[in-house]
Amino acid sequence: MKQAEHLYYRVIMTMTLLQMLMTAIFAAKSWQYFHFNGNATGTDSRIKYSNDMMTNALSSYKVNKSKGLMYLGYGLHAIQDIEAHGQIGRGANVPAHGLTADNPNYE
Repeated sequence: MKQAEHLYYRVIMTMTLLQMLMTAIFAAKSWQYFHFNGNATGTDSRIKYSNDMMTNALSSYKVNKSKGLMYLGYGLHAIQDIEAHGQIGRGANVPAHGLTADNPNYE
């Protein structure tokens, strides 16, 4: 029983450390403009990002359909995040966005 208990705690500690690492990585504001609105005023940064990705999607699709669809997905993801994340952190520090933030069962 002690061996199983030890393994359980090692798994929990590893998961906790991974969560902390992911939170630190995802909290870097420099690339969160497509998840959270990084602009304190004016146009939502997610809309600008989405428009840029849609432009890329249209021009790329003619040459490489897979790449065009990838850009389409990036653009749609940013629009979806307007509803998913609202105005959390508008123009301020981005809130922690770790493993649980995109989990549909997270409350």
